[in-house]
Amino acid sequence: QLVQRAIAEALRGAAKVRPESSGPRPDPPTFGLSAELSAAEAAWPDTLVVREHCAEMGAAYSAADFALTRGGASTVAELWLHALPAVIVPYPHHRDRQQERNAVALAPGLAVIREENLDAAALARVAAATMEPALRGPMRAHLESLRARVGDGREQAVRALEEIAVSSA
Repeated sequence: QLVQRAIAEALRGAAKVRPESSGPRPDPPTFGLSAELSAAEAAWPDTLVVREHCAEMGAAYSAADFALTRGGASTVAELWLHALPAVIVPYPHHRDRQQERNAVALAPGLAVIREENLDAAALARVAAATMEPALRGPMRAHLESLRARVGDGREQAVRALEEIAVSSA
């Protein structure tokens, strides 16, 4: 609830200075998002999509310019694979702060805002990054450079599966 409220407030504030929308857009499903968050999203240009859940994350990440999300291992791996700049709001109740550590490993391609620091000012900075290619560009370049240096994990996964298959035969 705190996260939804803070995002809705920031969206409403940033919508006052956003570029004009290119026209009407269809009403997307909200998957249980609060009416407050849905209304705030509606005030934004047609390029912003807020989802509580998405079953086709590969397609969503491929189409996106920026993400605001939690930082589970799979999420962070997909952000890296797609070189998608993002702000991670780590789940605050893991004692080992694993989601924060996941995101920090890819900084400055991913940025972290702890939930306790998630306020309108912080989300206004996130909103600026979503609209400003000059802010997203260095983040994306860092993720791409990491991928170029260490790979994206596919080759390592194939080797691991081959080793499992050979050892099981």
